Amino acid sequence: MSADSLTMLDTSQQDVPETVRKAFTTPHDIAEALAYTRELATTHYENFSVISLLLPRHLRQDFCNVYAFCRTADDLGDEIKDDATSLNLLERFRQETRACYAGDARSIVFVALQQTIRRHDIPVEPFLDLIDAFEQDRRVNRYETFDQVLDYCRRSADPVGRLVLYMSGHRDARRQELSDRTCTALQLANFWQDVRRDYVERDRIYLPRESMQRFGVTEEQIRDGRCDENYRRLMEFEVDRTEKLFDEGQALLELLEPSIRGQVALFAAGGRAILKAIRKQNYDTLTSRPALSKLQKGKLIASAVSSKLFTSGGGESELDVSRTYCRDLARNEARNFYYGLMLLPEPKRSDMFALYAYMRLVDDIADNADGRTVAQRMTELDAWRERSHGAVPDDSPIWPAFTEMARRCRLPAHIIDDMIEGQRQDLNPQPFETFDDLQKYCYRVAGVVGLASIYIWGFEGGKATEELAIQRGLAFQLTNILRDIREDLGKGRVYLPRQELVAMELTPEELLNGGRKFEDLMRFQIARAEKYYELSSALEDRVAADARPTLAAMTDIYHGLLDRIGQDPGRVLRERVSLSFPAKIRIAWRAKWAAS
Repeated sequence: MSADSLTMLDTSQQDVPETVRKAFTTPHDIAEALAYTRELATTHYENFSVISLLLPRHLRQDFCNVYAFCRTADDLGDEIKDDATSLNLLERFRQETRACYAGDARSIVFVALQQTIRRHDIPVEPFLDLIDAFEQDRRVNRYETFDQVLDYCRRSADPVGRLVLYMSGHRDARRQELSDRTCTALQLANFWQDVRRDYVERDRIYLPRESMQRFGVTEEQIRDGRCDENYRRLMEFEVDRTEKLFDEGQALLELLEPSIRGQVALFAAGGRAILKAIRKQNYDTLTSRPALSKLQKGKLIASAVSSKLFTSGGGESELDVSRTYCRDLARNEARNFYYGLMLLPEPKRSDMFALYAYMRLVDDIADNADGRTVAQRMTELDAWRERSHGAVPDDSPIWPAFTEMARRCRLPAHIIDDMIEGQRQDLNPQPFETFDDLQKYCYRVAGVVGLASIYIWGFEGGKATEELAIQRGLAFQLTNILRDIREDLGKGRVYLPRQELVAMELTPEELLNGGRKFEDLMRFQIARAEKYYELSSALEDRVAADARPTLAAMTDIYHGLLDRIGQDPGRVLRERVSLSFPAKIRIAWRAKWAAS
């Protein structure tokens, strides 16, 4: 960030997001700018990935570029504590926007965005409206009427839909009007979802005062998180009129190009699902935030992708669409695997993406974020296993890619059973008394992944090589356990053997305190993980030559995490240890060239 920006903001603060740190940096070249917007679009948390197989390939970089603008402007407005500093930075962002349109793009987002603006002849107004809305958030935190809220949505949400239309080649008033209805509905759904959080974190209330007074709801009860019958009736009223806006905008889908229709349908379905979640918890958005679980999101995405399978018009086969879905899922979720997998040739690359997607969806079935009971999740896992063995399709788009992978690679059936058994074990977690107990668990959640991988890659050496693959998976999982100690403790889980805690005179509760005993325990665990990397060192020579770069890259990434933990074991209690995006790219290139 340039010197004058540093006078506005101390970017060394840990709570300043990377988008703010990089907002006004100058890239070395266009390639760096485009890589940055792609990384931001595929790694930043959103309800649904901005970039997916539902988008045509030729628009994906443009969507990344526009998303980077929106995300950065939003963070400049929301993630800076001081109002004056935030407003100053937003004004500078406006100046950068105008400079971009004058042909003088300098900062990293605008160097990338300028290409999109020129390619699609996008007017400046949507971008300026967004900045205006984010400035309004720093000046206005209460709204008297619903019309005032709608006016805010006109600048905070509707421009995004219009940008999508411009990139899709649509410029007519009818489509823009329908898009505005849908985008406003999406914004309102987010407001009703986040009533409590907006108040607590940002002192904002988007519920109109006229509605609150009509139903007898006070600001004090929002502050105190007290949901009563008055609040439920207010929220029902707002949800009903938001649903009506979704209905009014529904006709947009039929007017869109088929190539963009699926992505827009997904976002609209997500907004409706939020409203459904609010209804499901009897309109109480004060004591708990209604949210979509991974499984619910997966079902919405699967539905959209399944629709594409039947509307691709012969341009893409069912297998092609399924493989693209699996690849995009891996790119968005498999932070440490994805760059290594990209080094594989086809069809091994697509087969690994299918394997990852399968494991990801099994994990989502076991996820408890949506309130399903353990018995319900166990039943769903059993049903998934039956579908896996019988290759009986449901609405998940993974099946064409998965069944093709399993058939061609002759994947042993017991690997699937063992994977699912690992998820069943996670549903009823028990403390691990000994390392032997932990080792059995690690085989089910990680060793089987190594085993399945070598069937996809090709290998020699029979059972001995299978054992090496299991040991490498164990090394990876032990690294994960050490990295995630703080997060797991927050969920009430301890994966370290109880006998070893007792030997170090530590209780699970004392782990978070750190100290010498904790560091001694960590160094013991690190040494054990290192042993499994060493025991499996012959694996590289046993797998097919074209898979060795992938294995090397994946191992270097995980081993790199273990090295970072070893340098400062207490770091895992302060933050999630990770490797940067550039570091992963360097590892991937190093592995590729070493094997060439």
